[in-house]
Amino acid sequence: MARGSILARLLGPARRELASVEFAEGRSHAAEFSDRYQAAMEAVRTPRVRTIEDTISQTARRTLGFLGSAALADIDVRFGFADPANPFGTLRLNYRESGLELPPDELGSGVQSAIVVGIFEAFRQLGTTVGTVLIEQPEMYLHPQAQRYLYALLCELVDHNQAQVILSTHSPVFADLRRFEALRLVRRAPGQMTAMAAIDQPTDVAHLTDQRDRHKLHTFTSARSELLFARRVLLVEGPGDVAAASLCAAGLGVDPDAEDLSIVECGGKSAIPFVASICRALGIPYCVLHDEDVWPVPEDPTRASRVQTENDAATRLNGEIAQAAAVSAGLFLMRPSLEAELGISRHAKEKPRLVAERLDAAPPDQWPPALRQAVQALRG
Repeated sequence: MARGSILARLLGPARRELASVEFAEGRSHAAEFSDRYQAAMEAVRTPRVRTIEDTISQTARRTLGFLGSAALADIDVRFGFADPANPFGTLRLNYRESGLELPPDELGSGVQSAIVVGIFEAFRQLGTTVGTVLIEQPEMYLHPQAQRYLYALLCELVDHNQAQVILSTHSPVFADLRRFEALRLVRRAPGQMTAMAAIDQPTDVAHLTDQRDRHKLHTFTSARSELLFARRVLLVEGPGDVAAASLCAAGLGVDPDAEDLSIVECGGKSAIPFVASICRALGIPYCVLHDEDVWPVPEDPTRASRVQTENDAATRLNGEIAQAAAVSAGLFLMRPSLEAELGISRHAKEKPRLVAERLDAAPPDQWPPALRQAVQALRG
């Protein structure tokens, strides 16, 4: 019954009698009810129920550990039921911490999310078929580590045909470029109807699958998936290029975050065609900045052969990138490389730091033209 209802007020004195009136000599109604309730719960705790309880409880504690909760040893999640005559029909999870027991709907959102993660872990471990699971914003109230953990659980359920998972998200953890076939990008431009983009053309799917498998693109970080949420994207090779483009943007008065822009490192030059092709297929405006990596061939025959081989490989990759970026907002090359344009040795250590120092020491009009042009193209 709801608190404050007429029936609740009517039974108020009876509730107080539970603790004050004896059921038997020296024993109150409340104590008798508690013992019988616990006995009833033990009767429904079959081995499978205990496994589910233990899995949810352990996973919830682990997830709350991601959130920095203290005293995890005092936390437990166990089943209870509201109707002893229908135990499984009214079964619910109760959260216990330091002697206090509460139903999940009275807990904070972070604890509720941790329990949800535990439920999915129980599905995974027991091999139970779930059917179709709809989740709105699964990242809510979960730290990045817990988000990745939940995402991995959901992927495993899908990969083992235990569930079809449909989710909406604003987290790059759950919008995974590696699973490009499953992505649906939903946007609504001002004054227009909502539109959905998907990578469903057989030629696009075949091309991206080949790129992903050929270049072993299975260890992407979630930061690269940020491009799915941006208005316009600048694709670069690695972290040093992100630092250079970010410094250049600041020098030119461009605030990428304020303008819904992203500078995304692709994890190496060879991955740029894959990421650029995803942007093209989903209709995300993008531009590309990378090193040409074609160096003068030395006169020394022993070195000349090696440099020429490297130049040929770089030229082929440059062609792949140019083809992928053919319909983008621009393709910008630094010749032969960003470091070379800044006077940094090709074999120098700590290149990102050196790049930042050189850019800080020079006025914007002396920065590499391709770098400045790429940032301006990002802004559109």
